[in-house]
Amino acid sequence: LEPYVFAFRSMLVHCLWILGAWDHALTEARAIMPELEEAEDAWDLLLLRAMEARLLAARGEARMAEPHLDWIVNKARESEVLWTRTAALLDASIARLDLGDANAAVALLIEAIDPPKAAASQYDQMTAAVRAAIGGGDVALADRIRDKLDARLPEQRLPLLHHVLTT
Repeated sequence: LEPYVFAFRSMLVHCLWILGAWDHALTEARAIMPELEEAEDAWDLLLLRAMEARLLAARGEARMAEPHLDWIVNKARESEVLWTRTAALLDASIARLDLGDANAAVALLIEAIDPPKAAASQYDQMTAAVRAAIGGGDVALADRIRDKLDARLPEQRLPLLHHVLTT
């Protein structure tokens, strides 16, 4: 039962983040992380640490996530769950960009997005990937991302394309 509780609590953090309750999301994530470490739940911990890094970067506070970025990248590379790998590398890329390391950010973004079966088709991931590519100075990569990835749900396709083009 415990793994399901952790997974649902992690999803709550994601929902809070998406809804803009960033302080609450960070508080919840930080409350859960010690329990995940104790339970040796690397998968949920990876997702939460990556979300924390991206959220802190969005607030201009990526320095607070810097101690965990190498761990996030290493665990993401080890993950056999493609969407987890893609999301964690993307989040680490965004944090690296906020730290001023555009080269590392673009390299992580390429690693996240370029595999043939990259799983960054979620609305927020795709637009964030395009913004990170542009922020890192690689407009050609932003074009590749836009052209390569597609929304899975038909109702998201048109708004997603327009959102990415606007981004």
